[in-house]
Amino acid sequence: MSHTSGFLDAAFRKRLARSSLPPAVVIGTEVTGFTIARALAKHNVPVLAVDSQRRRYTGYSSAFQLVLTRDYYGEAFVDFLVQLAQEIPCRATLFISKDEHVKLVGAAPQLKSLYTYEYPQPSAVDLLMNKDAFVELAGVRGWEVPGTYSCASEADVRAAIPLLTFPVVLKPRTKNLAFRAHSPQKVFRCDTPEDLVRDYRLIAQWETDAIVQEWIPGGDDEIYFSFHYLDASLNEIASFEGKKIRQWLPLCGSTALAVGVAHPRVTELSRHILKETGCAGFGAVEYKRDARTDRFVIMEPTVGRVNLQIGVAVANGTDIISRAYFHLIGQAYPGALPVTSNVKWVYGRSDFKSARYYMARGELTWMGYLQSLRGRKHFAVWSHADASMLAALARHILALPFRILGRALRRATRAVQD
Repeated sequence: MSHTSGFLDAAFRKRLARSSLPPAVVIGTEVTGFTIARALAKHNVPVLAVDSQRRRYTGYSSAFQLVLTRDYYGEAFVDFLVQLAQEIPCRATLFISKDEHVKLVGAAPQLKSLYTYEYPQPSAVDLLMNKDAFVELAGVRGWEVPGTYSCASEADVRAAIPLLTFPVVLKPRTKNLAFRAHSPQKVFRCDTPEDLVRDYRLIAQWETDAIVQEWIPGGDDEIYFSFHYLDASLNEIASFEGKKIRQWLPLCGSTALAVGVAHPRVTELSRHILKETGCAGFGAVEYKRDARTDRFVIMEPTVGRVNLQIGVAVANGTDIISRAYFHLIGQAYPGALPVTSNVKWVYGRSDFKSARYYMARGELTWMGYLQSLRGRKHFAVWSHADASMLAALARHILALPFRILGRALRRATRAVQD
């Protein structure tokens, strides 16, 4: 539905009329936003999910009504959110799933009178989203971070090379919209000086300010994280700790397979960091365990939004999303699921690609892959309870032979013309 017309369809209006709970507006319908919507829908919360396009599968979920807008970024998106709030008959809660919208919402005080949400201090957003600034604070506070060099040009990168021990990690200082839209990956592992210069040239197309960091030895399964939700007074409403098993892209990518941690290792430090920096609302910190020393080195914090792998917390009975929602509307959380730590969260397609990568390198077998999936598990996207998504999948499968035939005919036509 374009925002040039009314936003709410008849089915959503009926759902809203039947519900005793205020609606939620979720920004984004990729896996993170989809996870937020599905968690809330299980409590019969009417959910509107906003995006610029209908995603192939998640965009068809019955967990929300999809609202499409051409103005998904920039000041025009704030205007869109204002218009959306004016059409909703009661005040909605607001959930953010993408970094691009964190600063945008924070810079729009008019939204606070239209939506219910808790947001970090602006100084916390600036600090935690700027890797240079956070590294500087970590040095002052004694929080362990990798050795870091700041670079604003290729000349800076070349000047740093004699000081570096390879491999190193290259990442933008702040991930701007152009970088997120075009970069093939969010972080680069560089094994040689030549790799570093080449990869810097790539990211400099979109973001010239970058940092080069020490590589902490260890695989995907040495990455730990903890999620937190703090109220406006920085009291913790909920938290959960987990660890990755595989990533895509391997070593420097996003979570593909994760599980909870029975005996938390990093939760206390994360809580301290988020409270000290004034990070109300959703926040998280990711670490890598240095197997040589058993120390946890901070990789990056997340501020003002929900993380991709929040589903591992929900799957293990710690539904931070719904706990935040009921806190925001001033009601007791009604959930009663037992809290566990052994349920695995599987982002199926990404995990399979990651497994195939490790198989090709001789570091994983098919048997090892299947064993890694044993036990209780929760899939990031697919659920037998979401009939609308299953129907979309069925349509995609049924149309596949026709698409293949169409491509073959187009190739044959071009060959004849040539």
